[in-house]
Amino acid sequence: HSVPSFCRVSESVMWFSRALLLLVVTVYIDDSTIFSTSDKEVDEEVKLFDEMCEGLGLCVSMKTESNMSSSDGEPIRILGMNFLARRQKSGDELVISVPEDKLEKAKLRIKELELQIDNKAITPKLIAGVIGDLNYIAVSKADRAGAQLLKPLYPFAQEELFGFLVKSKWRRRALKRALKAVQELLRNPRPIIRSVGFARKERMILYTDASGDGQDGRPGLGAFLFAESGKSWHVRTNNVPLGKRIE
Repeated sequence: HSVPSFCRVSESVMWFSRALLLLVVTVYIDDSTIFSTSDKEVDEEVKLFDEMCEGLGLCVSMKTESNMSSSDGEPIRILGMNFLARRQKSGDELVISVPEDKLEKAKLRIKELELQIDNKAITPKLIAGVIGDLNYIAVSKADRAGAQLLKPLYPFAQEELFGFLVKSKWRRRALKRALKAVQELLRNPRPIIRSVGFARKERMILYTDASGDGQDGRPGLGAFLFAESGKSWHVRTNNVPLGKRIE
């Protein structure tokens, strides 16, 4: 119960920062991030925040790794992700990326798991570690690209299924194929880039649907795309390739 209780303190710190200091601060449990529009003012804003915390009886860590600023031109790590504010001709940008050490850790764990698959000696602990690493990387992408590729891994993390799955030659092969596919996530770790400022972009609404028994008994796909202007487009196809199970 300590974490939910401390979250009340976190919410209070954010409220005091906004209402009394006019600072934009996010607090995730005990990790605080101060957002500033000026490199010159950020030091004063940090000082105000520290003094407020001291007045509330909260100790602020003075470790170097706990007091980082993106104004130094280097990325700062927030909740395991790298954040970098940079100035471009088109305007300010916020670049969010998975740290290189996390990518390397995931690559090493995948190699270790592939070796365990070849030796028929898969361990639940390593499976859980690989799933944790890859899921973190996949959901950290703007479009969550690759999240669906992780599905073959999840059953192996269930204790009641693990013993059965590791004995199945087909399941082990499927697991290894999935690992080969998700390694593409690690080869091209594109960062998320967000423009800092106001922008008005037209909204598009997309509806999709699929049928396993369409025209002539073949599976089909269809979609409608609507623009705010009222213009719409639609597409339908029954030319869906039928997959084959590889034993």
